[in-house]
Amino acid sequence: MKDVLVGSVGTNVLSVHAAGESRTVDVVLSENGVEVWEETFGPTTMSVHGTPSHINRVVLGTSAAQEAMSLLGNRDGAPAEVLGEFFKTGEKTTLDLMDWLDWSAIPYEAVSSVDGFFL
Repeated sequence: MKDVLVGSVGTNVLSVHAAGESRTVDVVLSENGVEVWEETFGPTTMSVHGTPSHINRVVLGTSAAQEAMSLLGNRDGAPAEVLGEFFKTGEKTTLDLMDWLDWSAIPYEAVSSVDGFFL
């Protein structure tokens, strides 16, 4: 996972390696709220995106993150712990998180990068 957020603290909440493909999910706390980074790397990513690495990033502002934690049943929990449980239940992805945020009417920003870098 690329570390491009100066002054932020990140926690790996999921790391899966199977059939030559790896997938990691990190939850990053920053001044702006909570960011979820999901990176896939391997032959499946290459066949889908044309590059060996792909990153999805979901950004929740502070109040949106608090609302999401509350709806996930743990308003006072650490975001990495609460979101980690979300991703570990049923092999969820950032696309599942975005679907749930849309359904819950929680605002967020999403960015996708096929080369691993965000502009």
